[in-house]
Amino acid sequence: MTDALAIGNGRWLLVFRVGDELFTSAIVEEEDGFRRAVPGDGVAQELLALTATEDARGAFVFRRLGTIGSWSGEDPSRWISRTSRSS
Repeated sequence: MTDALAIGNGRWLLVFRVGDELFTSAIVEEEDGFRRAVPGDGVAQELLALTATEDARGAFVFRRLGTIGSWSGEDPSRWISRTSRSS
């Protein structure tokens, strides 16, 4: 692991170097350890909030490359399979 960024509310962004390439992985803290982040965990929201601050944290610098419009998160209705919806 090359670096780690605490992005808030138990969410982390890990940075790994493999050869000449950098890879990132979003993880979430839980009572008994960590797990890979999944849609709905709020990682994207936390990263957008940090980007809007245009601040720096250690080796990480947040800056906007354009405007950040209104964003309300993911649509939970798409998580429901069509077979489980009542007709």
